[in-house]
Amino acid sequence: MKLTAEMLRRIAKATPNATNAASLVDALDKFGAGIGLDQPHRLAQFVPQIMHESGGLKFNKEIWGPTAAQKRYEARKDLGNTQKGDGSKYRGYGLLQVTGRANVTSFYSWCKRQGMNPPDFVAKPELIATAPWSAVSALWYWDMRNINRLADRGDNENVTRVINGGLNGYDDRLDYYNRTALVLLGYAVNEVAKFQNDHGLVADGLSGPLTRSEMHKALVALTDKPEQSKAVQSAPVVEEVKVPVKLGNPEKPWYQSREVVVPILTGGGITGAGTIVEKFGGIPWQNLIVIVVAVAAAAIGYGLYARHQDRKKQQATAEAIKS
Repeated sequence: MKLTAEMLRRIAKATPNATNAASLVDALDKFGAGIGLDQPHRLAQFVPQIMHESGGLKFNKEIWGPTAAQKRYEARKDLGNTQKGDGSKYRGYGLLQVTGRANVTSFYSWCKRQGMNPPDFVAKPELIATAPWSAVSALWYWDMRNINRLADRGDNENVTRVINGGLNGYDDRLDYYNRTALVLLGYAVNEVAKFQNDHGLVADGLSGPLTRSEMHKALVALTDKPEQSKAVQSAPVVEEVKVPVKLGNPEKPWYQSREVVVPILTGGGITGAGTIVEKFGGIPWQNLIVIVVAVAAAAIGYGLYARHQDRKKQQATAEAIKS
């Protein structure tokens, strides 16, 4: 399947930058098939990540302050910035912002191995932000990290983790996935309910795990079997979520965490000083405070209870003497 500029305009939430859109279409048309991005279910994972990371194809290079974080690019060995001025020179360029001398060099070498005729990005990294290289750099990252393996199983979450390093903007990425999948399947971006009705789902117009799983399967069906990877599968969904799920950090507040109690009550219980140190060593300091306060309160309570019992005994003894 070929992505067109018209498809991108429909997928985008605002009018995309024409140059960036043309770069993406051109790059996929020329080089997408070579890395498997002609398969619809993979394209449906690739495009949403690009749309989110580039602000809807608005940006193709890092906005430079420099900020405090950007100043730290200088002399960062993990980015290959070993020469004076590398931090600024090798700022992020391209739709996924290739950053650092090492990454720029790797991208340049990859282009040459693919039989392309790239300009010397190592000497002039700013050229990565020109068409079609701004989009080709995104193809390089996708290929080098082998993200097709995740796209083949419809794994939106882990595709996001590889691209982002976390789940920042996950709700927006999922929204772009819905829009992309619907467009590739011939629907309008607001026709979730119609898609659900056509595929035997509850037509509530809300795209959840089951709906995205069905979208993935429908996209896989558009690819001829001989061209599909053997790893292709439907999304790993086994049941429908019955309640809305809030995107973001799913962890409970620290004061509701099982770590307050579990680390000292499980694993056979406390069996010695070594075990106590081991158990407490992994507990967050906030949870440790709760434990200390709870133990202190219990000790005070026991002391008061013991004192009350002692007084009762004394009174009983006194009554016995009087009688």
